[in-house]
This record gives sequence, C-alpha cells and structure tokens, in this order.
Amino acid sequence: MGSVHGRGMTDASASADPARARANEPDDLARLLLERMNAGDVEGVVELYEPDAVLALPDGGIVEGHEQLRRFYAELLAPQPSFAPGQQLPALRLGDLALTATRLASGGATAEVARRHPDGSWRCALDRPNVVPYADPLTRRLRPGSVDEGRANGGVRAVVPRSWPGCWATSAPRSQEPPSRLPCRGA
Repeated sequence: MGSVHGRGMTDASASADPARARANEPDDLARLLLERMNAGDVEGVVELYEPDAVLALPDGGIVEGHEQLRRFYAELLAPQPSFAPGQQLPALRLGDLALTATRLASGGATAEVARRHPDGSWRCALDRPNVVPYADPLTRRLRPGSVDEGRANGGVRAVVPRSWPGCWATSAPRSQEPPSRLPCRGA
C-alpha cells in the first residue's frame, strides 16, 4: 500500500489515480471533495462516490451514477469556482454505513450517507448538499444563473450555478485568492 498521511489517509489503492488519497474514514470525504473541487479534478470528485450514488439537487432533481455525476461536476467546475470549507460534524456510524454532515458558513447544511468498502475505503452513496436552506442574504436575492458583478459581496464576481442554485462559489480564477470566499461545502 502507499505512504501514510495524517488522519489515517493513505495513497489510494482504490483510486484510478494512485496519487489520489482515498477516504479511510467517512470524515475524510468532505475534505477530499473540497480539495478536488477546488483543484477542478472532476474524475477525483467522481471517485469519491459509489458507482450508483445519488446526488440531490436543490430544485428536486437528482443525479445518479458516475456518468451523470461526471457531467454535473464538469459543468459546476468549468468556471473554476473556489469553495470554502464549512464546519464538519462528527460522522455517525453503524457498521459499514456513516452519516456525515457539514454546517456551512451561510447557515446551510449538507448531509451524506457513506459506505465502507472491503478495502476499508469510504465512498459517498447519498448526497444532499442543501438540507437547510441557505440563509445568506446574497443567495436569497439572486436566482440560479444570475451574475453579481460585486455590488453585494465586496467586489467578488459571483455566479449562482444553474445546476446547483443552493451553493455559492466565486468565479475568480483559482490562482487569485478572492477577497472573501463564499460558502459551499467541505471539511
């Protein structure tokens, strides 16, 4: 097996890319998801999900399986958004299942169900990134697909993704640190 990292992480034997870390604990999933989303690593994000995983969308729609997840995240990450971490709550475990949740700085919350695989790694099976409505006044004013040219958020140009209206991200290039990051999900 690969080298050991902090918090029990090892290089991925379950990953298609051996350089990618795997989640050896359910709590690792949110951190890895955030890292990979901020890196624009669509394949790395998809690897964190079960092959038949279900992602709930704020409009009531769902995304099912790796193919649809890949398309969804490719669209979401195309403008190179930057996602800020939330406060991850400790996972609740029952055998090979775990419930994970994150409180977002905006007042929203996420919930996920993860499953342990025979190799000890964890993957997300069910993902609801918008359990609690987002309380940020900026998100209530803008509709999905609309653009704020910086008037309401300190000069950061922000876009509400059409495919994920409950989630905020900045559209500044990753190489430039925006004045403030807007909350989404993560560790």
